[in-house]
Amino acid sequence: KNIVTFMFQLKMMKRFSKLILFIFFISIIITSCVKQKSFPTSPVITFKEVDKFESTFHRSNGIDSTFLDSMYVVIKFTDGDGDIGGNTSGKSDFLMKYLRMDNSGNFVPYNSNPNGIYATPFDTLFQTYNVPYITPEGQYKALEGEIRAQFKGKDSNGNVNILYLPTDKVIKYEITLRDRAGNISNKVTTNEIAVP
Repeated sequence: KNIVTFMFQLKMMKRFSKLILFIFFISIIITSCVKQKSFPTSPVITFKEVDKFESTFHRSNGIDSTFLDSMYVVIKFTDGDGDIGGNTSGKSDFLMKYLRMDNSGNFVPYNSNPNGIYATPFDTLFQTYNVPYITPEGQYKALEGEIRAQFKGKDSNGNVNILYLPTDKVIKYEITLRDRAGNISNKVTTNEIAVP
C-alpha cells in the first residue's frame, strides 16, 4: 500500500513538474513577445495628414466666396518618458510655423507683406495648439500615438485666427512638439495645402 501511494505521488510530482515547466516556457514566450518599447526622452514626430474644411460666404450682391474655415493637422509621435500635453509653463506645446511660397516657388517663413497688408511686428506667423495631458499611469511611461489638432478660422471668443493669408494660394506649416520638460521634437513639414 505504501509503495502504491509512493508511486502515485511520484507520478503526480512528475506531472506537476511538467506543468510548472510548461507554464515557465509560456511565460518566457509571452514576455519576449511583449517587450517594453524604448523611445528617446525628447518627442519624435512624423507628419500624417491635413484635413481641411471650406465654407462658402454668401454675399448680398450675389457673389459668393469660398474660404478655409478650419482644419485638422495630424501627426504621429513617440516620447520615452511620456510627458506629453498638459503644459503649464505658458509655452505652446504644439507649434506650427506658417510657410508661404515665394516668387521662386520655395516655401519660406512669413514676414511682413510687401504691400503692408497683414504686416505684423513678427517675422513669422504661428498657429498653436495645447495638447491634453496624456501621460500613462504605471511604471512604464513610453508613449506613442497620434495627435489630431484642430485649428479654426475663429476661436470660441470670436477672435480671428489667421489660417492663411488671402494673397497665398498654397501654403505649408512647419511643426514642432514640446514636452513638459521643455524638450523639443524634430521639425516636420506638412504637405502643400491649397487654399481657396
